[in-house]
Order: sequence, then structure tokens, then C-alpha cells
Amino acid sequence: MRHELGGRTVTYEAPDPHAFFAPLAPVMGEQATAAIADRYRAVSTQPDHSITAERSAQKLLGVPPPPRTAGQWLADIDL
Repeated sequence: MRHELGGRTVTYEAPDPHAFFAPLAPVMGEQATAAIADRYRAVSTQPDHSITAERSAQKLLGVPPPPRTAGQWLADIDL
């Protein structure tokens, strides 16, 4: 998956869910780990599974944005 972000091309390749969750098997068990991985794989096949800014929990719950970073604050005051 390729996106343009801030004038830069960003490439993302989703890991295989079973490989990603495999390290959890000793703690959660093989069956639970496989079920979680299967769920992630199923969701990834849905056409509208990404979270947009308009559908984010922050927006839906009315949570204010995080405070500015020091760099953002300095830029805002032209330093």
C-alpha cells in the first residue's frame, strides 16, 4: 500500500496476522492466538476497515487533540 504523506511517499506492507501474533501463543495459547489472527485477517478483507479522521474514536468521543509538541509551538510563534 502506497500513500502520499506530507510530500513523501509512504509504503506499508501489512504483516501476516498469524506470524505477527505467533509470539503470543505461549501466553495466550495456540487456539486463542489463531482466533485473533483469523479475526484480523477477516477484517483486512473488508473494503472499509481503515479508520479515517472522521471515524476516529477521538472525533466520535469528542476528545480534544493532544497538546502541541515543542516544535509545533515554536513554529506557531515563528521561532
